[in-house]
Amino acid sequence: MSQFSIRSPGLNGITGIALPGLMVIGLAVALSGCATYSREDCEFGDWEMLGYNAAMQGKGASRYEAVVKDCERFGVLPDLDLFTVGFDKGRRTYCTPARGFADGRSNTPPEFACPRGQASDFDTAFQMGREIWTVEKPLRDQERTLSYSERRVDSLSSDLDALDCSAGDDFERTSCRTERKRLRREIQSARSDARDARAALRGSRARYERTLSRTLRDYEQRFPGS
Repeated sequence: MSQFSIRSPGLNGITGIALPGLMVIGLAVALSGCATYSREDCEFGDWEMLGYNAAMQGKGASRYEAVVKDCERFGVLPDLDLFTVGFDKGRRTYCTPARGFADGRSNTPPEFACPRGQASDFDTAFQMGREIWTVEKPLRDQERTLSYSERRVDSLSSDLDALDCSAGDDFERTSCRTERKRLRREIQSARSDARDARAALRGSRARYERTLSRTLRDYEQRFPGS
């Protein structure tokens, strides 16, 4: 059975979680975005389902820790045994090659290690997915760089078109011409950045497409039908 070891004043020493094979991450940090539990939630909560959902979201000890912090206000200790039962069920459901591959593609590993009989396939699939992520991330970064450079060219060009250096006194006309020169230099620089980004993007897109095709083929061969 999984075991939790805890230390916390006011809760009879229970505040943390340690499961066999579970890499406990961020034990002292409650999950961001976690709902606050009411007295009714704490007194009548479905702890087994909570544990199951925590694992299915890739969360570890921090989920239980968040519930403990909420419920201790009402003098309620969540049922650790039921949470653990649900958590173990969730881990077994979570740890499939398909989920590992998806987690790898987003580079978001779960906060726990998978059960021994599932860990090898999950980890292999995760690394396959992460290989795609490693070439996709620079591709997306370069797409954003190109988009920014193109928007900058358009914005600077609009500013340049709006200038009318024929109006005003000598000082105003001189200042306008100086600003026009500056804008033209900025446009030239932004266009150069855009050209460089397009060239880099072509290479990154080719690497991404090759890696995607090869990795998907390898995945299908390693985990047919998954």
